[in-house]
Amino acid sequence: MDSKANFSWNLSDSNKGLKEKLKTKYVTLPVKNIPPPTLNSPSPWQYPEYLNFSERFATFHDWPKYLRGPAKKDLARAGFIYTRIGDKVTCFSCVMTLKNWEPQDDAYNEHIRWSKHCPYAKMVTDGKLARG
Repeated sequence: MDSKANFSWNLSDSNKGLKEKLKTKYVTLPVKNIPPPTLNSPSPWQYPEYLNFSERFATFHDWPKYLRGPAKKDLARAGFIYTRIGDKVTCFSCVMTLKNWEPQDDAYNEHIRWSKHCPYAKMVTDGKLARG
């Protein structure tokens, strides 16, 4: 697993139809622990447009089938969006980028392992690596 912090990518308007289909196909449950930003404070989310699971999952629509590693749903649930470059994914909150996934990799564990201070990773993992 490699970590790289450089990332620049936007979901194009051509994916709006797919995003709408995914919204109706998958039930989006809010994560109750996500606190709203306080007035006049910067958002802890670097890409707040991907706060919802369905928005992150929509970025994986063209994830190549031959790629190994965690399931697309697990990557999206762990806070990642797909960069459309190999198997490179980036966290919507801390913008940490990971690539070179292995079949045994766990998206949550890798996220907290490489980005211990990510607000989203700390929230969904309780700040701890799972024992495997």
